[in-house]
Amino acid sequence: MIRKIIGLLMLAMVVLAVTVSIADILSRHQTEPLVDRRLQPTIDEWRLDMHRAGISYEKGFNKITIIRVRAGDGLHSGGSDSWTGEVSVFLSQLEAGPYSVKGTLYHELGHQVFRLDHDCCAIMRQQVWEEGEYREHWAEWTKEYRECIKRKSNY
Repeated sequence: MIRKIIGLLMLAMVVLAVTVSIADILSRHQTEPLVDRRLQPTIDEWRLDMHRAGISYEKGFNKITIIRVRAGDGLHSGGSDSWTGEVSVFLSQLEAGPYSVKGTLYHELGHQVFRLDHDCCAIMRQQVWEEGEYREHWAEWTKEYRECIKRKSNY
């Protein structure tokens, strides 16, 4: 009798643990990501840019778990991982300047939120631009970026 009770309690604990885990996973996909405070102004700008263009980004954006700054590999400007929901800007871009951060975030969010491929527009280029190039061409390149999203998403 005691073994049956212990068995039922253990089963109940497993069911509870699985339920809590599933609820945690689902809740992470329904809320906004945690954002490094150094990146928040650029994230706000990106969101406003998407909103003004009439581009719905929330579904893909809310699947992101964290947007952070981290040490890089020296070859790339950032990264995104659809499995973990992480978007990263490498420290080298933060040190390069604000347009390098913008370019990297727009690029990585293009992958993560809209599933954009490399080279569909200047911002999605595989090679990293210099700070001055981003600054000089920002208006033109963001317009092209939004057009690329609209083509991909059939707006």
